[in-house]
Amino acid sequence: MKLDSKGLSLAEIVVTAGLLGVLIYAFIGGQNVFRKANKKSRSQVVQYNIVHSLYRKISSNSALFQMNLNSDDFLSMTSVQDLNENLPLAWNDKLVTSVEECPLCPGRLGYVLIPHPNYRGLLKLVIRVTHRSYIEGFKDYEFIISGE
Repeated sequence: MKLDSKGLSLAEIVVTAGLLGVLIYAFIGGQNVFRKANKKSRSQVVQYNIVHSLYRKISSNSALFQMNLNSDDFLSMTSVQDLNENLPLAWNDKLVTSVEECPLCPGRLGYVLIPHPNYRGLLKLVIRVTHRSYIEGFKDYEFIISGE
């Protein structure tokens, strides 16, 4: 018996369309995951650059920066609301400025410079950073610098 094939059957067309739909959905979903990861990574790089720029400025001439011998208030602020109300600097992917100049910036930043408790002549620099995307509320970066 000889079959005369003149095209695709309805079942073949439906299966092909289903496979193409799955591939397109996977491609678009993969792009969304990549975009979210890229945005988060870019924010982390910006934050790293901001923190280390501030560290370099303070460590190059710590005498120009305010000494805060009573750092208990700063270090005891751990709620997101307290930090967002009291940290003096705001930041986003493009700038670091005062909170008054950028009240809608997603991040806040502040630091405290205190004498190191164990080593004379050294200072402990604590930079506290918040961002809307942080689940834990804030991140602390601690540095030891010369007090000269």
